[in-house]
Amino acid sequence: MQGETPVSLSALFGSDKGLILLPSAAPEQLGQGYARLARAWQAGHPDWRIARDDAIASLPNDRPVWLLGWENRHLDTFGKDATGFSLDIPARLAGDHGRRGARPARAQTACSGVRI
Repeated sequence: MQGETPVSLSALFGSDKGLILLPSAAPEQLGQGYARLARAWQAGHPDWRIARDDAIASLPNDRPVWLLGWENRHLDTFGKDATGFSLDIPARLAGDHGRRGARPARAQTACSGVRI
């Protein structure tokens, strides 16, 4: 996307405000872990908002976003809009990662860049 900066952890972690999207389809225990992680981050960054993925119609353009979990309903959009890297969502969800018998990762995070 034009005007979007490449994903960088320093831009994400250094931002004063942002959005953390929790996956509504995550198994209960995993969802609780994501929520604890989000609250812990928000405790030191009060201008970060936490929301469930089913409460947000589209990803915002004005702030960094943490998409937590491979179950996150916005992951497809994130993968399609990605610049500077690729995200093979079907392979990740299948758990093969190019290897036979590999298991899918349970807890994963993704972060989007900020459009400027």
